Amino acid sequence: MPVLNADPEKQRSNGNVDSSELVIPKQTSPRPIHGWKWAIVYASMISTTFLFALDNTIVADIQPVVLNLFGEVSLLPWIGIGFSLGTLCVLPWGKVYGVFDVKYVYLFNIALFEIGSAVCGAAPNMTALVVGRVIAGVGGSGMYSGTLSFVAMLTSLKERPIYMAGSTVIWGVGSVLGPVVGGAFADSSATWRWAFYINLPIGAVFAPSYLFLIPNIDPKPGKTFAEKCRMVDWVMTTTFLAGSACLVMAITFGGTLYAWSSGNEIALWIVAGVLLIVCIVVAKFHPGVDKDYRLYPAHFLRRPILINLQVQMFLVSGLVLAMTYYIPLFFQFTRGDGPLDAGVRLLPFIISMVAFALVNGALMPKLPYILPWHLFGSGLVVAGTALMYTADLDTSNAKIYGYCILVGAGSGCYIVAGFPVVQSLVALKDIPNAVGAMAISQDLGMVIFLAMTGSIYQNLALQKVSEAMPALSAPDITNLIAGTSSRTYKALSESERALVTPQITEAMSDVWLFFLLAGILSFVLTPPLWHHASESFNWQITLFEKVIAITGANRGIGLGIVVKTVFSVDITDPGDKFKALAERFPGRLEYVQTNAAPSAPYGAAKDAVRNLCHTLAMEWSKHDIRVSGISPGFVRTVMTYYIETAPDWDLKRQYYGCMPRLADPRELGGAYVYLLSDAASYTTGDDIPVAGTVGAG
Repeated sequence: MPVLNADPEKQRSNGNVDSSELVIPKQTSPRPIHGWKWAIVYASMISTTFLFALDNTIVADIQPVVLNLFGEVSLLPWIGIGFSLGTLCVLPWGKVYGVFDVKYVYLFNIALFEIGSAVCGAAPNMTALVVGRVIAGVGGSGMYSGTLSFVAMLTSLKERPIYMAGSTVIWGVGSVLGPVVGGAFADSSATWRWAFYINLPIGAVFAPSYLFLIPNIDPKPGKTFAEKCRMVDWVMTTTFLAGSACLVMAITFGGTLYAWSSGNEIALWIVAGVLLIVCIVVAKFHPGVDKDYRLYPAHFLRRPILINLQVQMFLVSGLVLAMTYYIPLFFQFTRGDGPLDAGVRLLPFIISMVAFALVNGALMPKLPYILPWHLFGSGLVVAGTALMYTADLDTSNAKIYGYCILVGAGSGCYIVAGFPVVQSLVALKDIPNAVGAMAISQDLGMVIFLAMTGSIYQNLALQKVSEAMPALSAPDITNLIAGTSSRTYKALSESERALVTPQITEAMSDVWLFFLLAGILSFVLTPPLWHHASESFNWQITLFEKVIAITGANRGIGLGIVVKTVFSVDITDPGDKFKALAERFPGRLEYVQTNAAPSAPYGAAKDAVRNLCHTLAMEWSKHDIRVSGISPGFVRTVMTYYIETAPDWDLKRQYYGCMPRLADPRELGGAYVYLLSDAASYTTGDDIPVAGTVGAG
């Protein structure tokens, strides 16, 4: 079946389209900038992703040096956790990006991140450093969410996976360079402070692009600032962040700062549980905000595949970030590496992850199947973490690198795949919500995994090292297990180091066991993805990521211009609303004169619209296609049965029934099909996700 780009001029001249061909409107780019400007803008956006990833892991190898300078061992875990906790703002930021001008919110977050970095670099004590990390985390999550928003808004569905994969590559590069850069600064005369100051000159280099090239996108034009503020779910945002903070503190402080049975620890768990329950209730009833602007759409909870993909993102993202902390630490204690050398040993893990993420991004649009990526990827993760669990002092470097490559390659198979997949499984209006849900799952995984692995490692290491060397105090042991550059470790004799190192690596083996359990859970959750999504992706046939919008007998369209090009097929010139929209969106609306007049059985009658909608809903429900509001238009394509002027209705009823029907759903292959009529405005603009797959390009 040939697929051609429609020529508006040719269509105007003949008034119809040849039924032997499937005619698609010419696809225009969704972005107003192209060429070198777009290249610079994309580079500037992924530079923020690079800095965000760099800061996620940059403290992995500088903690002992910071601890030697400031002390306050109880706050040491918060150098890493504080940043990750700040990144939980990614979901609220995602909602803010859907209401306020995207560029201004993006610039605000860049400034916030740079301020946090400056505070960290100039910190006079551990408390100031933690505060700076939280500020940088809040701003960093906003930058990351902004990049996702811009990519979603400025690329077509076909382009999106590769641009997402590009962002993942940069994230991987930043993640692997974090420990290396941090370790290099810690070992140099520049000191660890430049691990944070480095963000300032990089931000300055791209500042002109942020200010002058990135386009303004106002998702809610015409709304006042006060009206936009009322579209933000402040109640759920507050309860979610507070509940998450209490949960992280309960995990982090348990067994180290507070005894597990202490009143403080129990109170933290109770408050965290209550607040997270409140979050669920608020998501359901959304007080003070319209349901369309809830922080988390409650109807996602009724979609098992969406929950599954979010859990998968939680598991793989948390595992990857935590691995970047513990692989260098393992090499420090088992090989005697310094911070720089230990950071370099992350390269096999990160490079393999980035390589497979790139392969996934390139192949996913062409082979749009969910199951193989998750099944193969999680299987490799299970194999790699199981082998890491067996690693000890005598395991060769080559074997450990091989184990890390297995985990990296496996996680790379699906660490970014979820973002384009969820966008294809929800209605167009829910795409920002779906992206936000995946982003918060990603960040929540990072926070929880860091907190849980930190708690496992510190509790077990404290116990085992204290048994081996009873003379060491708990603060000294905490200082010791932070790394080989810690003051306590350096003070030990060779015989004492030989005594404590096996205890530390044994404690670390339980961290690998935790990663193994996470990989097994991911693997177990993978088969249901086939049940929910395999048929949808098998339907990507002829119109994958295409849009057909046909309006008939209308004055204004009213679909909010979400498609590339709209053809108005009318007997007379379109009205003022159409012309106003055409001026506002040049090149996206076309008028095609036709002699096909609306006929009594379905014309502008709402009865007929309802009848057609109901018929299609029944016919296509067995294919898991949601039909929500169509009204018929007149254009001759292979997708519709053509109804000519003054048809022979007796003959049409005999062969087609009273209503014309669309082609077999499998011919649609993931398209948005709009058949709109202004007379049926109550349905105008509704979408028909084919097999749950959004095909709008």
